[in-house]
Amino acid sequence: MEEYVLYLISNFSLEVFLMSICGFLLTMAIKIPIKKATSSLSESKRKGLNSLIILIPIALGFLLSLIYFAIYKRVIISLDYLSCSLSVGIMSISIYLIYSRVKIIIKSFVSNNMNDLTNNTTDTTDKTEESNYLESGIQKELTNKLQMLIKLKQEIESQKDSQKIVQIREIEEQKCLENE
Repeated sequence: MEEYVLYLISNFSLEVFLMSICGFLLTMAIKIPIKKATSSLSESKRKGLNSLIILIPIALGFLLSLIYFAIYKRVIISLDYLSCSLSVGIMSISIYLIYSRVKIIIKSFVSNNMNDLTNNTTDTTDKTEESNYLESGIQKELTNKLQMLIKLKQEIESQKDSQKIVQIREIEEQKCLENE
């Protein structure tokens, strides 16, 4: 899967990359009020609602792609639109995951350095183990959703390719009929 993500990153256009950055930033802006609103709920309800945050970049990918295609391509719905939307969503989620990991690493590093200074490492170990357990579950869930999106994008792209082949055959048949 990592190879496919690297392949996607290397083959993204500038527009997709910029829309992905916008999707990530908008996701972060939308995430803050959701986290604040769910902080007063019970643990299970809070986790359930917060797990929906991963769907925000996908929805924003469709919205940003729709705006882009409507303004610049003058086409609303097409296979290119669907492919671009999924690419933006996948890239936004990837950026979100990378950001989350880096944030956790930095917090852990700072937390460990502060605790080394105060010699209070037992509390940190318990909290780190608990947060690693929670984060590994979230990471697995995000990875599964990302793999589902990648498969969906591959299916759409294969349909797009087969549609192009059919169109080429139709054009060739029309040329043959015109030549006769």
